[in-house]
Amino acid sequence: MGGYIKIAITGITGLVGTNLSKKLNSMGHDVYGLSRTTGCDLTKEDQVDNLLNEIRPDVIFALAAESAESIGQNSPVMMTQNNIGIFVNTLKASINSKVKRFIYTSSVAVYGEASVPYKEDGPTIPKDIYGVNKLACEQILKIMSKVHGIKYSIFRPHNIYGPGQRMKDPTKNVVALFMRNLLEHKPYKLFGGGEMRRAFSYVDDVVDVLADSLRPEYENKTLNVGSEVDVSVKELSDMIQKISGIKGEIEMLNARPQEIHMFLADHTNQRELIKYNETPLKEGLEDTWEWVKSQTLPPIMTKRVEI
Repeated sequence: MGGYIKIAITGITGLVGTNLSKKLNSMGHDVYGLSRTTGCDLTKEDQVDNLLNEIRPDVIFALAAESAESIGQNSPVMMTQNNIGIFVNTLKASINSKVKRFIYTSSVAVYGEASVPYKEDGPTIPKDIYGVNKLACEQILKIMSKVHGIKYSIFRPHNIYGPGQRMKDPTKNVVALFMRNLLEHKPYKLFGGGEMRRAFSYVDDVVDVLADSLRPEYENKTLNVGSEVDVSVKELSDMIQKISGIKGEIEMLNARPQEIHMFLADHTNQRELIKYNETPLKEGLEDTWEWVKSQTLPPIMTKRVEI
């Protein structure tokens, strides 16, 4: 797609949505947001229908999700409603409003217990409710694409962090969690001794790939997106404490049930389409820490525990 494009983004107030909207606006596109803050409750089918029918976007980025993997096993209804429910509402309304491209942010959580590095054409064996939700949405999108002729792109990002991240949710984004607790001089937990390994992806780097996906080369493809540099969660904690200059108290705990020890993705397909801007982790954490320090921290939110 070239030139001026009308684009809708669900989850526009989240970390990726906020930064992606800025990027797309800077490229000259007309960007609309779908979220509660813009007057659209994505769990309400009629509201999504009406707004997309009014906007009539060329492309939709479906970013809205309940991404706190650790709570899915205790709140499966809430997680599924806020993932599959919202996704299906958005996809159906997109098809009816004649959207040309549906770009979906899934997650490497779909791979679960598969061997690393995760490859897009490899097995998907999700180990938690979040991964199951995301994989179901991918499969629904592929089926509906065949039936209704809508073009799609699926991205499987991992461990995104950076300025703009949500500081009020203690159940996701370990970078935000560590930084908030250090600012408030509170202890935080390292599960499994912090030995789990992750590749942390700076938000601007991921957004560059998403914005580039407007090109036809990304059509009907599934792509891992993110950093190739992995560290242990303990190493991440040490880096953040050094950057902040605050020595925080850490509680070492056993690994949580169904937690993946090593979450590493293969990025061969990403490299074939775009040169990924690998922001060094130290640099990205420094930028994030400066942003966090400038914020008025909101109250910690509570989530429904069903089991």
